[in-house]
Amino acid sequence: MVYPIIDSFRISLTNWNGISSEYDFVGFKNYIILLQDKYFWNAVLNTLFWVVMQLLIIALPTLVLSLMIRKVKVGMTFFRTGFYLPSIVSFSVAAVIWGKIYDPQIGPINSVLNALGLSFLAKSWLGDVSTVLPALVIASSWVQYGAYMVMYITGLQGIDPQYYEAAELDGANAFQKFWKITVPSLRNTINVVISLIIMVIPVVWTLFNVFKSNFDIMNNPFALPKSLDFSNIILACPAAYVFGAALISLIPSLVIYLLLQRSFVQGTTVGATKG
Repeated sequence: MVYPIIDSFRISLTNWNGISSEYDFVGFKNYIILLQDKYFWNAVLNTLFWVVMQLLIIALPTLVLSLMIRKVKVGMTFFRTGFYLPSIVSFSVAAVIWGKIYDPQIGPINSVLNALGLSFLAKSWLGDVSTVLPALVIASSWVQYGAYMVMYITGLQGIDPQYYEAAELDGANAFQKFWKITVPSLRNTINVVISLIIMVIPVVWTLFNVFKSNFDIMNNPFALPKSLDFSNIILACPAAYVFGAALISLIPSLVIYLLLQRSFVQGTTVGATKG
């Protein structure tokens, strides 16, 4: 993984067009152009928003749901299967499904709102700049929930019940047992989940591309905002420019990942030791 990043940085310092074997060294010219491009900054902010929302919607809620399912005595298999089924659906298929759900004309969301007399809340979910990114995050989270819940359930099965029994004897409540025992015991699983959530972001962007292409083909009365699509900009630029854009776009995800590793995973481990 290190070599591709280093080589990408090297290429970003040239004017290589992605095809020719000849290119010149241009230094940080590509980066200067990027930093002056408002569309690029939109892409960076959208990436940052996406990472934060994915972590908030997936990382902790899936752990809580896993704990709840483990406590179910009747129908555990049904709930496990129900939550895992979306994970076998490809992002392209998920985009088609959620495209119908978000459809402003026949989509169930707006239909329910209209039926309840809340038509003022109905909107073009994928055509409004304020709702399109949250809509995409929810759709991508739906696909990922099952896989991460399986990881958590597997990790929970490896926790010795004696830890909880000892904590109960010491008078610990449910939250204290969760924060002092469950979370530290699952630190490796949480580490993997957080890593996968961040790493899978380029893949879930398939949702955006499918949404966009389907809406253009069907000539729907709504379209994804141009500010979300950086591809129109980079396709007309040298390949080296694209490499530079990709490297800079990685920074928000990397910073968030490192902060979480230090403050959340390590922090809870220290807390458990002290407790």
